Amino acid sequence: MDLGATVVGSVSGFVTGFAVGGPIGAIIGGALGPAIQAGLDEMLSRMVTNQERGRMGGLVIAAQERYAMNLSQGLQPKEEFNPSSPEGRELLEGVLQKARATYQERKIRFLGNIYGNYPFINDMPVDDAHLMLALLESLSYRQVVILGAIARGLPSDLRSRDYREGRRTRIAVIAVLQEIFDLSQRSLVICQAP
Repeated sequence: MDLGATVVGSVSGFVTGFAVGGPIGAIIGGALGPAIQAGLDEMLSRMVTNQERGRMGGLVIAAQERYAMNLSQGLQPKEEFNPSSPEGRELLEGVLQKARATYQERKIRFLGNIYGNYPFINDMPVDDAHLMLALLESLSYRQVVILGAIARGLPSDLRSRDYREGRRTRIAVIAVLQEIFDLSQRSLVICQAP
């Protein structure tokens, strides 16, 4: 967890609340804590580097933060979700393995959000959560941010001119356009003529 805090950023308020065991901390500790700890212990028993341990610890922190946020907003986890069930353990192992393997550590918070939100999404089978994990793994951090910006109403006039006409274009613009083009090839965004 200590190594993980450096991956997902400062979480001193959450960690303090969790350690003190306030109302939300007690709920998290009772619902997710033992299952996450068991899954994390099992993963850490395998040969992993300190950097990988940090990523997995960061994932645990991010997942617990998201879970606590959902509870604080009055959401209730679905009754059929049991973090100790085979499905729950499988999903936890999936997010831990994705966190362990990712080299873009900024994606770890998104992985944690998938695990921390899953218990609160009633109409989502665990297979859909695994699909989201695979999709997140295949996207770059920038692509995830672009999808979020589009979902929030990013202006759709990104392509104000034909960038192939030979004028010099900054590499940053080309990189973003390439990321968007890749998203359109996957049918995650639709590029339309005005």
